[in-house]
Amino acid sequence: MQITGAVSTVYILEVARPDNWSISTLILRPAQQASFKVIEDNIKQLMEGLIHKGGLGDRKVLNRCEGLSIEKLKRYQNDTIKKRTHKLWLKLEDT
Repeated sequence: MQITGAVSTVYILEVARPDNWSISTLILRPAQQASFKVIEDNIKQLMEGLIHKGGLGDRKVLNRCEGLSIEKLKRYQNDTIKKRTHKLWLKLEDT
């Protein structure tokens, strides 16, 4: 998902396992000078790396994306939708 705010654009990538359990949410913040093609290529590379790691976003996979700042928003089984939404909102306030 792409969110364009007053200051910047961020991309949100939901990482889930095959059993539909969400592991985490990744918030991708591209460098200001990055073209859409570079951003698209980085997201594709990230997704391929996550697929090979079974959905786990280890540092090696995340660090391969140059020009993207990647923040993990961890999910917990006992988190309610309201709590998850609030956490995400707090991360996106400055966008």
